[in-house]
Amino acid sequence: MVSKQVRYSLGTKTGEQENCRYKWTFLVIDTPKEIIEKKERIYFQLSPIMEFKDLYQGKINTELSYSFFSFLGSQGRFENPGLISKTLKVDSNLFHKDDVSLERYLQTIIKGRM
Repeated sequence: MVSKQVRYSLGTKTGEQENCRYKWTFLVIDTPKEIIEKKERIYFQLSPIMEFKDLYQGKINTELSYSFFSFLGSQGRFENPGLISKTLKVDSNLFHKDDVSLERYLQTIIKGRM
């Protein structure tokens, strides 16, 4: 059974002229209302952000939904990760996958196997 959670990965662009050099990738599993609130807290702590992409989103069951998204930011760390979620954890598997592999990986998480 899948539980409420927030997973993320962080990558860095190394170019000299990069204003937003940190690529953040998130997977949030929660109620639709809580997903919106957690996204707002993420944006607030990591702003300014640019190149936001909604990658996947959907419903898991009658209570839970998921949102998978990425963006570039100028911040490379959270000021206060506890304000986002107590379940916040690093998941490097979210970063370096093609679309097909990523969708398969997300399905294992959504089905409660990870």
